[in-house]
Amino acid sequence: MLTDAEREALEEANVNFLTVEYKKEYVKNGVCTDGEFIDVQMGADYIAQYMREQLYSIFLENAKIPYTDAGFALIASGVYQTLNRAVDLGIIAADPESGNGVYSVTVPKRIEATDEQARARQMPDIVWEAQLEGAVHSVKVTGTLRATLES
Repeated sequence: MLTDAEREALEEANVNFLTVEYKKEYVKNGVCTDGEFIDVQMGADYIAQYMREQLYSIFLENAKIPYTDAGFALIASGVYQTLNRAVDLGIIAADPESGNGVYSVTVPKRIEATDEQARARQMPDIVWEAQLEGAVHSVKVTGTLRATLES
């Protein structure tokens, strides 16, 4: 059984440990060595892997992707599919009213490509940004117990 001081030292050093609290045994916090929560890193890794798979599928399933706005949009569909899946999995936040993912994607147009990029058959970068869904690990609740509801 760990002492409070040992628990605190482990938490400060970003070391995961098995603890027993409230008669339950579990891994405390779940962080990486840099202090980032494990689910955040796993979410980022999932997005990277799934997006890579989607993009490879697009390239392999199409004999030719034209160097046009339509071709760029076809490639971008893999980015959108990945981000929507990450919303469904609770990695990326969803807007509470619309249910849509809270992310933005900037897909370049053909006119934005340089001659060098076009010659190399390299599409300009697609840039995306998303809001992490996050999670709750603690809460402080305060209240007052009264004999009557009158102040």
